[in-house]
Amino acid sequence: MVSESTVTGAAFLLSPWQTPGWQEMLFIFCYACTLIFINTATAKAYQVAPPALIGTFDYAYLVFACLWGYLLFQEVPEIFTWAGIFLIVIAGLLILRAQKCNP
Repeated sequence: MVSESTVTGAAFLLSPWQTPGWQEMLFIFCYACTLIFINTATAKAYQVAPPALIGTFDYAYLVFACLWGYLLFQEVPEIFTWAGIFLIVIAGLLILRAQKCNP
């Protein structure tokens, strides 16, 4: 039902199941532990700091998504992506400045 060109272009999606080895399972375990820590720390940050400040920096994952997209899939961010990152950085700087002015 799927053409050969589609299978060739998306082999990582359409290949048969392969049982993960111990290295892959260790990676998945470490990644899961890291995500648990990050999500717990983010929830705690929302409790102890102003939500506007934490919310701004919570979007930092977009920068890393662009980085990993480039490194793993050779995706070059478009101009709108760069503009969005720029606006998020500016918002973060404005929040930091406002925090310094109003202690």
